[in-house]
Amino acid sequence: MHMYVEVGNFFYFLYFAIAIAITIGLILFLKHKNDKVKRNVILFLLFSALALHFAKLLFEPYNQMYPEIIRKVSFENICAVSTLVFPFIFLSKSKILKDYMIVMGIISGLAAYLYPTEAIFDTFDSIYFGMKGAFSFDVIRFYYAHLVIFLAPFLMGYFKLHEFKLKRLIYLPFTILLTLAIIYVNEVILLQLRWIDPNGFIDVNIRNSSFVFGIPDHYKNVGVIFDVFVFDFMKTNPFNGDPYYWPVVWLIIPSFIYAPVLAVLSNSPFMIQNAIIKIKNK
Repeated sequence: MHMYVEVGNFFYFLYFAIAIAITIGLILFLKHKNDKVKRNVILFLLFSALALHFAKLLFEPYNQMYPEIIRKVSFENICAVSTLVFPFIFLSKSKILKDYMIVMGIISGLAAYLYPTEAIFDTFDSIYFGMKGAFSFDVIRFYYAHLVIFLAPFLMGYFKLHEFKLKRLIYLPFTILLTLAIIYVNEVILLQLRWIDPNGFIDVNIRNSSFVFGIPDHYKNVGVIFDVFVFDFMKTNPFNGDPYYWPVVWLIIPSFIYAPVLAVLSNSPFMIQNAIIKIKNK
């Protein structure tokens, strides 16, 4: 047996099983604890993932590519933004940001497990290094980081430490777009520092896992659900007429259309939970 993670193989489902076991285990452990204990456990998870995010620079292959590799702890994609800001959102009193945390944390955490790109390919930007071992440091780090991105907001919702309210739904598209704008600004800064290849800047197939610069070629079939709502002029370079997705701007309309869908999907477990509680209390 090859010791690699591939979609559908033993190790792919093994990491799923481990994540489910940890989630159920924590729910059972925290079920009869007070809110202070629950908050402290969630806070520990969030800050442990944050520490690991920076500590990875001490390990291979990251420690072989200084200083450019520092980009890997920046705001380079949605999950990186989540790892960097979720601890502070959790500590804040902002219900709007916590709404974002629950929706995007649960959705992006699950998405990473469904298609664990970083665990499958040993690649940095456009440089391919081969396959990663199923139990290599970086694969374990990837799965732990994305488990926390999912688990912290899931526990928040499950134990009613925060409840998503439909009356605040209008703010969700703006927080999503703000995240994408942060990723774009991050790319511009990295470009100025020469920590990314200028030839790959705004290339839809390089450093574009969050779709900031358009739809990568390998997601074209799926990406049609976004593309259909984008005006043609937002997909055209105004100076020469070439195909060109306006960074972040092209996602404005899709963000408003799909934000309610993401909100319902991420909060459906808690809606079901509330319905069961109401039935039991009748």
